[in-house]
Amino acid sequence: MRARILISLMIGMMLFALGCEKAHLAKIGLADDPADLAKKRVEFILKALQDRNKEQEQVAICRWYKDVVFIQDQGVQEVAVDAFDTWRREGGIYQGIDSYEVLEARPSKKTEGTFYVDVNINGEKKKLKVPKDDYIRWSS
Repeated sequence: MRARILISLMIGMMLFALGCEKAHLAKIGLADDPADLAKKRVEFILKALQDRNKEQEQVAICRWYKDVVFIQDQGVQEVAVDAFDTWRREGGIYQGIDSYEVLEARPSKKTEGTFYVDVNINGEKKKLKVPKDDYIRWSS
């Protein structure tokens, strides 16, 4: 019993010492890797578009716009929907996705928390800029 308490206290102190930052926690295996989170976000969005599931697509819009499950403000929600439609047109995926593959995620050298995710959509390689808590953009 004392050993468990001691171990719990030691882990707690380590987490406190690390500042509980996700990047540090990911390095020691206690949190998801930020690159994996960016890939999972892209995966969710592309899967919802491929499945043409309206409920999942609504969540995908919110995840695309701010990486949240639901946008409560109606005005912000409308802006997100319009911007998402524009993004799909720009990427040539407005009519839908037949196939996709999420490939590699690399951190931005300029912006912390931003990743570039390579994808293959309908047989075409594309690159996405995936900033934390902001909308996803096509990149060259």
